[in-house]
Amino acid sequence: MTNRSGKGDRPSGPEAAKTRNNRRAPARAASRNNLPPWMTAGRGTHRPPRSLSRSAPEESAAKSEGSSSPPDAGSAKFDPFLPSSNWERETSPTRQSTAVSDAEFREEVLAEEKASKPKIGRGVWLAIFARVFFYSAVGATGFGTYYSLRETQVEGQILPGKLPMPTKAYVVYDFSGDVRALWRDCGSSVEPYRQTVRNCENNLQRVRSDLVAQQERVRLLKEQLHAAEEELKSTGKEAEEKGKELWATEGAALEKEYDAMVAHIESNFLERSKQIGLPLSEKDVAIRAPEAWANAFEVALYSAPPSVNVTEERKWAEEGLKIWHQFQSDYEKKQQALKKKTEELQAQVAPKVTEMRNQISLLEGRITDSEEELLPLQQELAMNQNELSAATAQAEAARATFQKQLLQLPRHSILTTIPVASDGHFEWRRLEQNGRFQSGHYFLWLVTEEGGQEYWSLFPFSIAPYAKTEIIVRADSFLPVHLLWQGL
Repeated sequence: MTNRSGKGDRPSGPEAAKTRNNRRAPARAASRNNLPPWMTAGRGTHRPPRSLSRSAPEESAAKSEGSSSPPDAGSAKFDPFLPSSNWERETSPTRQSTAVSDAEFREEVLAEEKASKPKIGRGVWLAIFARVFFYSAVGATGFGTYYSLRETQVEGQILPGKLPMPTKAYVVYDFSGDVRALWRDCGSSVEPYRQTVRNCENNLQRVRSDLVAQQERVRLLKEQLHAAEEELKSTGKEAEEKGKELWATEGAALEKEYDAMVAHIESNFLERSKQIGLPLSEKDVAIRAPEAWANAFEVALYSAPPSVNVTEERKWAEEGLKIWHQFQSDYEKKQQALKKKTEELQAQVAPKVTEMRNQISLLEGRITDSEEELLPLQQELAMNQNELSAATAQAEAARATFQKQLLQLPRHSILTTIPVASDGHFEWRRLEQNGRFQSGHYFLWLVTEEGGQEYWSLFPFSIAPYAKTEIIVRADSFLPVHLLWQGL
């Protein structure tokens, strides 16, 4: 008989205690859950209490039979309208209180746990394998995509401003050291010509200053000469004007007196000839002079009438000539006095005139000497100018050679060329596939030209593995090349 509460057939002693402890949960579940078995089929798999009435071999055989063949469907029928005592009686096998050893009980428990573990089927393994394969494929695809899409590249934009857009960008060596070395070499080759140019310029400056000073001296001497000549003219003119004034006054009066005396004598001869009846007129006188009238009067006396005392008339004529001669003597004395006054006036300015003439002669001599001194200075000036021109031409030739070498220097340092689009954008891609360009530092050189003058832009940039290097070139980075040869 099996008690509903499960207390009738319990083993005694320690084994009974172990059995009671291990099977306490199912027994309590059976006592609390009074539902019929068909309603408790889905509420957990609690094995019925182990029957203790069988022996160990029988129990093992029964278990093996129970696990290999399903129970009979006819014996598993239950009536839900039966009382609960009948349910438990029909569902629970007859329990027999039989003592078992610990080892047997442990083996039984392990066998039950092993039998209760779910078994993994083949489909589950296939699903697990498919899922692992899918995730592996996705990871491999992502990893391959990452490594296939990553690249080392350089990308840039050029903003030249008002300058023309360069058509190419050049990756070059750092040629700034070569430029400095070339600049030093050019300076060494140009230095002798520069020294010659400096010497010639210094000599020219000295010669020009001497020449200008000498020319200024000649100019001043000529000015002094001109002033002396003007003063001499002024002094002579003053004396001459005074003499003219003297002759215009006293000399004119003396001339009037002379003319009046001549006219008086002429009128005397004419009146006398009329008185005595001599045929005498002005036509008979060749020149208007008292002597001529006296001669004409004497000639007329040869044809005088008999009543005329020729001797007395001749005496009268001689007396008239004596008066004339006395007048002439006085006239000449007065003229001499006027001349003496004129000479006195000239004598007053004579020392000054003499001094001025001596000064003029001295100035003329100094001017001649100064002009002679100008000749060697002019020759030295021309010689230094020729030397300066030659040295300047040689220096320019050396600079031209330097300029040609400088313009070709970056073109000999080109590693590769990068095309530049019309909008100034350029790209240099897939550098990881180019063995020539490893990660490191490089230089980008850009060149453009305007008005026959080249403009350069040179700056460093770095290449990092599997990374993009972005470059922006602005207008202020372009410098005219002629700045590189300034100071040579």
